[in-house]
Amino acid sequence: MRQYALDEIERRMIYELESDCKVSVNKLGGKLGISKRMVETRMHKLIGKKAIVNFVAIVDFSKLGYVDHEVWVQVRHMQAEKKRRFLDSLITHPQVGWVASCGGKFDFAFSIMAEDSVTFSEILRKILSDNPGVVQNYSISIATKIRSYPRTYLLEKHGAERAGALFFSGPPQKSRLDRKDLAILSILARDAKTPAVEIGRKIGMSTNAARVRVRKLEAMKVIQGYKAIFQPSVIGIQNYEILVTTEGITAEKEEEFNEYCRSNPHITLFMTCIGRWDINISVDIEGPQQLQQTLSEIRDRFGSVIKDFEYTPILHVYKFNLGKS
Repeated sequence: MRQYALDEIERRMIYELESDCKVSVNKLGGKLGISKRMVETRMHKLIGKKAIVNFVAIVDFSKLGYVDHEVWVQVRHMQAEKKRRFLDSLITHPQVGWVASCGGKFDFAFSIMAEDSVTFSEILRKILSDNPGVVQNYSISIATKIRSYPRTYLLEKHGAERAGALFFSGPPQKSRLDRKDLAILSILARDAKTPAVEIGRKIGMSTNAARVRVRKLEAMKVIQGYKAIFQPSVIGIQNYEILVTTEGITAEKEEEFNEYCRSNPHITLFMTCIGRWDINISVDIEGPQQLQQTLSEIRDRFGSVIKDFEYTPILHVYKFNLGKS
């Protein structure tokens, strides 16, 4: 059921803020054709309605030497309080970058940033041992490439440019960053709108020095950009993850898969991975008919390399931080 209806200006505002949430109020107002005061009013309204839940820096964690390990969890039947403690432990964990509740087969999904499989195993084992009797079963996939696409369906013209943004690809390589650089990343990954004066105060340097550090991280592409986190469920749109197991897929077929995702205005993420699945597609769906249409399109186009697939709705995103906190 639709909870909140966005008007055209709000749709365009969300689209712009997902592309760059640090855009100035004046510049955003110019793009939308409204005053600075109206921009601030509309933005506060979207935050109040929880259509926008956060503003974060997109950190290329591969440049910090980390790999994204996703864990999809089924929990046992238990009291709500125990389940909430488990969720809270994930949200506050410094190496958990993304946390969401799911529907269908899975109850929760989260990502662990780790340098290697041994470290990942130790972190996951500790999470499970700290929450005994919670997890009944889990599946793991390890990201090898992640490409995001803008929500062009929010715009009146669905044919808008969808070049996408590749924010993780290739083997992890540690950049030469010191503790202050890492502290800045941690701050901006939690709140991209933190002013330079506050960053400087928190890490013990001048405002100008903090600005220089941030610009350096941007130039190095450690910071890929700045993004508003939008919850489509607030406006009655359900996000689904389609998890695909392939067989005999070639690099050319994988690129064809990616091109299909780029051309579909409702697909927001295309991820290749190893583990339980080989491909993960994130798509915003307006109803059961659209979901079935999307699944049919994928089967018709790529049935020759699809061995199996499953899908799960993402009910709520509690944490979104592409990088280690």
